[in-house]
Amino acid sequence: MATGLQLRNILQAATSSSVPRSVGRPRCSLHADGNRAKSGFSLQRMPIMANLEQLVMKEIDMAGASTIPRKQTAASGVDDGDVAPKLYAVMEAAADRAQMHDIIGTQRNNWNHLLLNSLNAMTLTASVAAGLAAIPLAEGTPGHGAFKVSSALLYSAATVMLLVVNKIQPSQLAEEQRNAARLFRKLEKKIKTTLALGTGTPADVEDAVDRVLALDKAYPLALLPGMLEKFPKTVEPTVWWPKLGRQLRQQRSPQQTNATARKGAEGINGWSKGLEDVMTGVLGTLKKKDTDEYVKLGRLVLGINTAMAVAGPAITGLAAAGAGLMDSASLGEWPLMFAVVGGALATVVNSLEHGGQIGMIFELFRNCAGFYRQLEEEIEFNLEETDVKHRENGELFELRMALQLGRSPSELRTLSSSSPRKHGDGEHAGKLAQMHDIIGTQRNNWNHLLLNSLNAMTLTASVAAGLAAIPLAEGTPGHGAFKVSSTLLYSAATVMLLVVNKIQPSQLAEEQRNAARLFRKLEKKIQTTLALGTGTPADVDDAVDRVLALDKAYPLALLPGMLEKFPKTVEPTVWWPKLGRQLRRQRSSQQTSTTARKGEEGINGWSKGLEDVMTGVLGTLKKKDTDEYVKLGRLVLGINTAMAVAGPAITGLAAAGAGLMDSASLGDWPLMFAVVGGALATVVNSLEHGGQIGMIFELFRNCAGFYRQLEEEIEFNLEEADVKQRENGELFELRMALQLGRSPSELRTLSSSSPRKHGDAEHAGKLF
Repeated sequence: MATGLQLRNILQAATSSSVPRSVGRPRCSLHADGNRAKSGFSLQRMPIMANLEQLVMKEIDMAGASTIPRKQTAASGVDDGDVAPKLYAVMEAAADRAQMHDIIGTQRNNWNHLLLNSLNAMTLTASVAAGLAAIPLAEGTPGHGAFKVSSALLYSAATVMLLVVNKIQPSQLAEEQRNAARLFRKLEKKIKTTLALGTGTPADVEDAVDRVLALDKAYPLALLPGMLEKFPKTVEPTVWWPKLGRQLRQQRSPQQTNATARKGAEGINGWSKGLEDVMTGVLGTLKKKDTDEYVKLGRLVLGINTAMAVAGPAITGLAAAGAGLMDSASLGEWPLMFAVVGGALATVVNSLEHGGQIGMIFELFRNCAGFYRQLEEEIEFNLEETDVKHRENGELFELRMALQLGRSPSELRTLSSSSPRKHGDGEHAGKLAQMHDIIGTQRNNWNHLLLNSLNAMTLTASVAAGLAAIPLAEGTPGHGAFKVSSTLLYSAATVMLLVVNKIQPSQLAEEQRNAARLFRKLEKKIQTTLALGTGTPADVDDAVDRVLALDKAYPLALLPGMLEKFPKTVEPTVWWPKLGRQLRRQRSSQQTSTTARKGEEGINGWSKGLEDVMTGVLGTLKKKDTDEYVKLGRLVLGINTAMAVAGPAITGLAAAGAGLMDSASLGDWPLMFAVVGGALATVVNSLEHGGQIGMIFELFRNCAGFYRQLEEEIEFNLEEADVKQRENGELFELRMALQLGRSPSELRTLSSSSPRKHGDAEHAGKLF
């Protein structure tokens, strides 16, 4: 940490020599409380910190000759000409850190995929090899010592690899890096906003540096030594922010605060007694429900992961010993049983632990708890600040808290009235905690890892069932081990398939991919509004409504809370609010009576011809595009439902067949089910999850939603009697044409062949 402290001292010396440190600017940025395990990670080992220090020192030396315009902040009169270069330096460092974490995260995610597939192949092959080594041979033929050596070698190697893999938890390492990259990008955007608003102060520079160092501590890049403890004794929320704000407030003199606005003063800086009560209620709910429950879930998942991390190497170790002792007459058939069944059992455990990404889930719960802990501390910091003028603006703070909790400000006020302080069973404050890109990657990994594991298990179970039916000479060891192994693998596959087919990982991943795209689209729309300088309070309301609509359309929650994967009726996905229509209905008739009438030529870019074009396009969209994607969605849903039922049913029958192969009354049917069932289940699972049928269904719903949105936009404009209240006609025509993959002239041609006139007209859209 020496380099980080030296950097902070340089910045303080550069700023304090000319101006006093600003303590009035509220900064909701709070320090890691030391609950994270000590990593031994030294920032001196990171070249980026040295580069950052050199950049800042260079900017400090050049401050007097800087070409960046120097200006005075309105609030403090501070000359911020030397602040901007420092903020740019920190922003560049944050952007570079995000890239570094992205690269490291990809590497560690690859470890999880590659090592799990390799371990499953090794353990299953070792299991089959051990069984083959026990089959008696005719006199004079080569012995099966090679199979025994191969099995013992594979199990020994798997044991060593599992000890390392279970220690480092690759899925958890990847999750750490994904979250770190997101938070560094968030910090980069925060600095960009400060620079764009021109409100930067020396305190902002210090805050930005502190946040970089806190993130470095919370999410180290180092592996061994230096990584976070994967099996901590106590589970605490992840803390990735500094606590300097509170320290600065405590340093403020009593005389300074006595002369300023008091806590609870009405209408000062957007705060009121009512808002303070709302935030107090939200704070109680966060502490009682959200943070505490995620910590509890973290403890539960940590216990499960610890048990599996111990069980995996223990099983393969016993199996290796069994493979090496199969010739021991004194031990009977137990070595063979350990060697054959151990491979199957180890595969199940490893698939659940690393295919199910249990380490990632634990880290996710820690991060979710940290997310809510950060909100708690931000609320506490503002409420405990007696000088209302030094808090964050109350209206902005309420809006920001509401959006981070996936709510509207009105929902936040309703929530505070049901705080656990009054009702012990109050609902959770937060509806979301992590970003869609991260969740999408997690769920896409589930689809890859679990499908590969399931296919390996069912195919091996099929082979084991066939080997169990090979007749043996009298007095030789039976093949009960193969039968047990086959039954175990089929039973585990049945349970896993019931879960996987319920949640549909490929569909979950597609939801998050589309949500991430739409949130980025909304971000760019807001940036365009800001760049044009045309923003109004109505634009703020619209942006908030769009965020909440997207949260509802694409929830981050898994169980409970996820969208129904097998709905009774298929409807287009709706990710936009309909407030525009409600506002239009509320507009008084007196207001529209004095404005331009519908159909008047040349007003706001609209004409009778353009209205006819849009009417034709609307008819085509309804008759062809939206309707046909809904029909395709129903077809794919039916196929997916049949496969989701068939997969577990087949493996269940195969498990029963493997267990009943010794029943003479049933003839060859149990063997047939056990051997053929594995092959058939693999085909069905590969088609369903390898073909990502759930993703295709979600894609069709989203395509139908895309066209439904265009329908509603056209209807909204055409039904608006006041032409001046519509979107500009020429701009609207261009935008509709581009979204349909056409030129404006093609759009006009399309409208002339509307399905109202020609039943076989082409589709409106060319994109999907």
